[in-house]
Amino acid sequence: MKLDNDALEFLIELFWTLPSDHGFKVAILSRWAYSPDDLAGWITQLKATGLVTDVEKRYDDNNLTVTVRFYNGHQVHLYAARETVCERVQVGTRTVSKPDPNAPTVDVEEPIYDWKCEPIMGSDNG
Repeated sequence: MKLDNDALEFLIELFWTLPSDHGFKVAILSRWAYSPDDLAGWITQLKATGLVTDVEKRYDDNNLTVTVRFYNGHQVHLYAARETVCERVQVGTRTVSKPDPNAPTVDVEEPIYDWKCEPIMGSDNG
C-alpha cells in the first residue's frame, strides 16, 4: 500500500508544526497492513521523510505492532496480523493427559508451535 504524496506531505507538515513539549503522543495513523510488502512500504516511506528517530516492532500472540517514532515525539502505529508477516511452524510435540470416557485419562501428543518471522524491510530491528 503506497502512501500517496498528499498524505506524505500532510504528515511532514503535521509533524513539523505539532508541539511535543506537553508530554503527549499523537498516533496520527493507525493503519492495518494486509501484506509484508504493505507494511515494509509504509515503514520505508515514513523513514524517507528524514523525521523518524526509531522504529519498534512488538509481537503479541495474534498481531504485530510497529511504532514509528518521529523526532518530536509523535508516533504512527502500523498493525498486521501475525500470520500475515510470520509463518507458524511446528517445532515439536508434547504429551498431555486428557479426560477419556473409557478411562480416567489418556495421554495424547499435541503439537508445539512457534513463529518464524523474517525481518521487515525498512524496520531497524527486523
